[in-house]
Amino acid sequence: MAKLSKSVKVSLIISGGLLVLNFIGMGIVGAIFAMVVSPITNLYLPHFNDMHGDWVWPTMIMAGFFSALLFIPAGMLNSYLIKKAINKFLRMVIYSLAIYIPNLLLWSVILWTHLDSVKS
Repeated sequence: MAKLSKSVKVSLIISGGLLVLNFIGMGIVGAIFAMVVSPITNLYLPHFNDMHGDWVWPTMIMAGFFSALLFIPAGMLNSYLIKKAINKFLRMVIYSLAIYIPNLLLWSVILWTHLDSVKS
């Protein structure tokens, strides 16, 4: 098995910590990522605070698990960029976008599919 880079190890630790926090906090990680992407999703969808119904809590928990797992491929991408000698600032921007963009897509799909349950 190949040796894991420091970037991937740190991402695994962050991901594991967020998974535990999401489980203990009953979806707090999903809610945090929903708030992070809400400035953009609010441009075309109602705010996530307007969600109501039996689907909201399980959705927050599942979205939080997915969001936590995004740190692993982001760490792998960062490790690849280190090997390609990309400067640290650009790597951190790409790392952040590798987490932000899938979360934006995830919450867009969630809100679109439950649009009838979200107050206008």
